[in-house]
Amino acid sequence: MKSLLLIFFSILAICYAACDKAELNTRPAAEEELRQLHTAIQALTNKTPCTDPAQWDFTALGSKACGGPASYIAYPKNSETQHFLNLVERFTEAQLAFNKKYGTISDCMLVMPPSGIRCENNRPVFINP
Repeated sequence: MKSLLLIFFSILAICYAACDKAELNTRPAAEEELRQLHTAIQALTNKTPCTDPAQWDFTALGSKACGGPASYIAYPKNSETQHFLNLVERFTEAQLAFNKKYGTISDCMLVMPPSGIRCENNRPVFINP
């Protein structure tokens, strides 16, 4: 009898763990992960005022379904730069995987990188070619 109970609870635990993982692999869960990563990225770039454009840089952000970056984002060159770039990479990889998994469609227009950055009202603004 004890063996049957042990087997039953083992199977129950495995099923419970599988259900938790299945919930994490749903489209809404993936969308929420992308939203949270994007929010964290925005928070890092928004907390530093732009007063000197030489102290700012930009990088590609996200992945279009057809390929290429979804946009570009400015970031301050400071002690958090590597953390910021790691978050951007995680977001881009997650968006690429999301697009593939869910067959996302995009406009396929090439997003050109900015030619530079200027500061307006303490915010970085892209200079477009």
